[in-house]
Amino acid sequence: MDLEKGTNKLIKRLTQAQPRPVLYRLGIGFVGLSLLALLAIFYPSISNELKYRLSPPKADAEVKLTPSDTQNGGKEYIVAA
Repeated sequence: MDLEKGTNKLIKRLTQAQPRPVLYRLGIGFVGLSLLALLAIFYPSISNELKYRLSPPKADAEVKLTPSDTQNGGKEYIVAA
């Protein structure tokens, strides 16, 4: 019996729900627009950072290995950019 009474109360409350006040809706809209503005401001730097972190590093110049003149008979190499 209590379950039936509770469900009837719930149905009554849901069918008589009032719409949200105007200031509440404006506040939600303002928060949404603020988030969009922040996304628009920081999106380029975020996307550049992600591109930099996700892409493999690229060499600016060719790397040439030349044998060095050492007592090891040229088995060590010098990296010259």
